[in-house]
Amino acid sequence: MSGVRVGADRPASSSGRSTSPTVDVEHVRSREDAVVRRLRVDAHPLLVDDVPVDVTAEIEGLRFRWVEGADGSLAVEGVEPDDAAPLGGHVRVSAPREAVLATARRIVATELQNIGLTLASLDVDLVATGPRTVSLQAFARVRKGLLSASVRATGTAEVDARMVLTVRDLELSSRNPVVAALLVVARGELAKVEGRHVDLAADLPPGVRVADVRVEAGEHLAVTARLA
Repeated sequence: MSGVRVGADRPASSSGRSTSPTVDVEHVRSREDAVVRRLRVDAHPLLVDDVPVDVTAEIEGLRFRWVEGADGSLAVEGVEPDDAAPLGGHVRVSAPREAVLATARRIVATELQNIGLTLASLDVDLVATGPRTVSLQAFARVRKGLLSASVRATGTAEVDARMVLTVRDLELSSRNPVVAALLVVARGELAKVEGRHVDLAADLPPGVRVADVRVEAGEHLAVTARLA
């Protein structure tokens, strides 16, 4: 197919019309509203901090306009969704559990080095205790010189029906008094996160609403968001 140009994203007014001229169409003859009934996008994999992440998105009701130029050329003009015509569909993001944990071990090792500890081993158990709840239990062996000790960490993350994320029940402890003293700074940082509420829908643009979230914690760690 020739004579068709796809323009870049452009802002739309509250009426759903583009607020700037169409790219590459000097003299516009006509505009025709159109809708992509269903669009599927697969990205396999995306690398995020060396973790292969799979993204699958199925979007419904994606509006755009066909723009015809006086010379017969065609272009596509994007139309932003709004509350009168919201997007539907779902988005799923998943990553191999072991790859995520390997990255977590690397990050934890770096943080422990900052307080004078060396990570010898780290075992992490992630369990989906509900459709929107994940609990974490971690057991680490750390060293400081000739000293070896264990560190235990627990926590829970939950998304409620209003799509608000809450992190709670955070604990970081060690029976070794020397290591426990070194963990004071880390516990202070955890205290800042404990009980914090994050509204997952607060910064979404008009026409994009998260109706539900589901989490999985098996061989793959996954989050699925349903739009409505």
